[in-house]
Amino acid sequence: MSNLRETDPGTAPGTAPGTAPGTAPRAGRLDRRTRALLVGLAFLVLLALVLSGLVFIGGWRAQRGAVPSTGTAPAGTRALNTPAPNFTLTDQFGHQVALSQFRGKAVVLAFIDSRCTTICPVTNAVMAAAVRDLGPAGARVQLLGVDANPQAASQADVRAYSRAHDMLYSWHFLTGTPVQLSKVWHDYHVYDAVTSTGIDHDPAVYVIDPAGREHTLFLSQMSYTSVGVQASALASALANALAPDGSISPRVEATGGSAILPGQAATLPSLLPGRPGASFGPSHPHLVVFVASWLRQQGDLATRLTGLEVYQKAALKRGLPPLVAVDLQTTEPRPSALPDLLAAEHVALSYPLVADTTGGLADGLQVQDTPWIVLTSATGTVLWQHDGWASAGTLVAEVTKALSK
Repeated sequence: MSNLRETDPGTAPGTAPGTAPGTAPRAGRLDRRTRALLVGLAFLVLLALVLSGLVFIGGWRAQRGAVPSTGTAPAGTRALNTPAPNFTLTDQFGHQVALSQFRGKAVVLAFIDSRCTTICPVTNAVMAAAVRDLGPAGARVQLLGVDANPQAASQADVRAYSRAHDMLYSWHFLTGTPVQLSKVWHDYHVYDAVTSTGIDHDPAVYVIDPAGREHTLFLSQMSYTSVGVQASALASALANALAPDGSISPRVEATGGSAILPGQAATLPSLLPGRPGASFGPSHPHLVVFVASWLRQQGDLATRLTGLEVYQKAALKRGLPPLVAVDLQTTEPRPSALPDLLAAEHVALSYPLVADTTGGLADGLQVQDTPWIVLTSATGTVLWQHDGWASAGTLVAEVTKALSK
């Protein structure tokens, strides 16, 4: 997994833990796109080596997000295989949970923003898939999350996130006081700050062995197509932690999905019974809205999707590109999560709702958040994109302006 930090838009600005008000969290940081490109390339090279057995990334502990890309120790790192710092925090049910109580199991410890709509859902999908990849040995794994959002750290926050991702009973999502959380972040070298654009933190995922020692550190990759590959790497580390003799062999995916670029023809299947799918690429201009069932944590998702009907009616009347909603299936807890939600809410959509089962369209259109809106032209190029929801009136105005250019 690659070192790509997560920023959750929409969170009020504040102060980084341990800094004076108005102090920048860290100087000299690369901008998001440059950092993503660099770490993405490093991730692909490293992953190929890991899967071919040439290098094991668990040999070093990262300091402040630095992770080795070769078998040689980089500056500022030290070996893993050290005792994992113990802590006691409160889970989504209000129970006190200590790391030490899971001795005898392998632990996946992830740092998750309880209001995240970017990389954290990818991390959760990777965690769940890794346990499945282990088969029966998955029963010997405990999933833990530590809240990385100091502005959404109540029990209600971690419970709502757990419920939205269908993980209420499959992990402990832990929180505590600001002092308690800051200590855990510090002990595990997790950078966490409130910035002017939201919450910025290292999406760290630790594997802790049954003896309570740090075994492997991963940093999640913001890639919808690589969920299966990331899960395989995590499952392999868990198998090694549980059985160093190699007696556990998880299912391993050698490759991930492929990005569907804007000018590339593709057809995605419908999630609505008896309805056709949708085609993308040349000759298929669309206003594409990427969504997922877990967005219900952020508000009334059914009402948001129903509100898009107004744009669709205006588009048909004015000859604007029609709307299509795309479900980010690789982050869904189950394939039917969104259709089931709409059925429960008695929502009938007139526009297509299709499934991006591999994450290819999302990666091809460079989706970085959810919801994410993209306008594609008749030639298959991207004309406009928007992070977050927008009113039907705003959509009509922005689409009209983009087409006029």
